[in-house]
Parts: sequence; structure tokens; C-alpha cells
Amino acid sequence: MDEPLDFTPGRTEDLPRILEIIRQAQRQMQRAGSRQWQDGYPSARDIMADLAAERGWTLRLRELAVAYAAVAFDGEP
Repeated sequence: MDEPLDFTPGRTEDLPRILEIIRQAQRQMQRAGSRQWQDGYPSARDIMADLAAERGWTLRLRELAVAYAAVAFDGEP
């Protein structure tokens, strides 16, 4: 791929796209037999808390968020 990817802080207006990415990951994990993230976590409220705490990040391709991560160094399990 020749197009650059940008790793940038997430924005509140990214929430719908981030939730779409999370739901895709949940479905993939369920198909793989994983029980992780099958109980409603992370919710929109969790994502908004990450964004407010400046620990939510997006990987962007042409300004479209294509991946999301919460990067925390506060001992969260």
C-alpha cells in the first residue's frame, strides 16, 4: 500500500465509526470461539470515556478511521 496511514487521537465525532470497528471485531472473535467482548463491552460509554481521557486512538486512511485502540498506562487490566 502506498497511501500513508496516520495514528491520531480519536475524536468524539469518530464514535459511530469506532463502534462499527468494535462490532466487527466482536463478530470475528465470536466466530473464532472467543468469549472476550461478548458481554456488551466496550460500550459507547466506554469508548467515550477513553476519548475524554485522551487514551483513544485511531489509525486513519484518507481521514477514515480504519482501526481503533485504547492505549492506557494506568494499570487497567
